[in-house]
Amino acid sequence: MSEKKCLGCGATLQNEDPSAIGYTPKLEMDYCQRCFRMIHYDKHTDTEIKPLDNLDKLKKVKGTFVWIMDIMDLETSLNSKFMDFFREHYCHVILNKCDLLPETVTIRKITDYVARRLKNQKIRVIDIICRGFENDFRINFEKKIARDVDNGIVMVGVSNVGKSTVINELLGKDVLTVNRHPSTTLTFNEINSDYGKIIDTVGLVDGNSVQAYLNNSDLKKVIPYKTVRPAIYQLRESQTISIGGLVRIDIHDCEKATVVVYVSTLCPVQRNNQKNADKLWQNHFGRDLRPILKNSKSFEEYKITDFPSYKEKRDICIEGLGWVCLSGNYSHVSVYADERIRIRNRKAMI
Repeated sequence: MSEKKCLGCGATLQNEDPSAIGYTPKLEMDYCQRCFRMIHYDKHTDTEIKPLDNLDKLKKVKGTFVWIMDIMDLETSLNSKFMDFFREHYCHVILNKCDLLPETVTIRKITDYVARRLKNQKIRVIDIICRGFENDFRINFEKKIARDVDNGIVMVGVSNVGKSTVINELLGKDVLTVNRHPSTTLTFNEINSDYGKIIDTVGLVDGNSVQAYLNNSDLKKVIPYKTVRPAIYQLRESQTISIGGLVRIDIHDCEKATVVVYVSTLCPVQRNNQKNADKLWQNHFGRDLRPILKNSKSFEEYKITDFPSYKEKRDICIEGLGWVCLSGNYSHVSVYADERIRIRNRKAMI
């Protein structure tokens, strides 16, 4: 057995079992066959997604912790086990994918919002920096993080936040495997850099995220790669907003309400009269109303989550998908979604 590690995912390379991780036909290769196919052919071997339940291995690692969050899927990070971990350990925070936010959003607004959320939860944050705005991320990283490094830099985060992309940018070249599927990195992966040792850790898989239950073609539609163009609707009477076949949001008794949908531009969004919503979903679920999650059999099995109306703007967050911002006069909201998916209600981010 070789002791050489795959540069892409960190797995130990081996040429004995093609079905096991780290397999490569030739041990002199730098990447395992799985990473090679993802890098060059965008091919991914589907595996059963199982949430990682503990951070025992991470607790044994020494270094400067950097917690990477996807700003478009913030609630997934804020509802993960990292919250408990970073109540006991200091960390820097990188807000990744800020270029996907609408152009009117500023660095100050986003960092202040996240800082308040983390402070309220007693998270030990040293500093917050953004990646994606029109600023030099590497210079900010050097000033605010790299100068305080002790025993290396430990990059952590839930799956699909873009840890490997961030590290590749810091390295100045594409070394680690980048893919839209969860669990691209399979083990702790040490990389030498200008900033010292960087440790790319295994992503914490969230079993309540839409992204954990989609196939490759549907992930392309759900994960945004370009700046999100919010869909804005002015509502009167009871209306329904459908996002593919993934979620249905009923806004009841609208006098004058505004709904703004923040999801990938490739994910279909439509507004319908609430009177016809049940029939529409029963007849078109998995057909016109798609994508849907793996193993979703019918709309009737969806769980309903109710939220009251608020005086201030509120976001209804669908983990792994995006959020819907509500304002104006309405009585309450009913959200239909697969029971595996976590739905959250928060003070509006934008």
